[in-house]
Amino acid sequence: MLVYKSNIVPKWNIKTEENYFVASDNKVYNLKTKKKLQMQLKGYTKGYYLSGKFYSLIQLRKLLVKIEKINCPF
Repeated sequence: MLVYKSNIVPKWNIKTEENYFVASDNKVYNLKTKKKLQMQLKGYTKGYYLSGKFYSLIQLRKLLVKIEKINCPF
């Protein structure tokens, strides 16, 4: 039996979409479905579909907010 695990560390939140984040591997993940999103090509523009709306990479960069590191006493 082969078991494969990976640690996904959230690095950026998206302001307008609370169920999506960008991880340290620069991939976009959905918190509801717990899956990685595939980058899409619409015309000549690269981007992602978040909640049914297309966001280009340029639009997404403007919406990113850095997640602050929380100090845990444990």
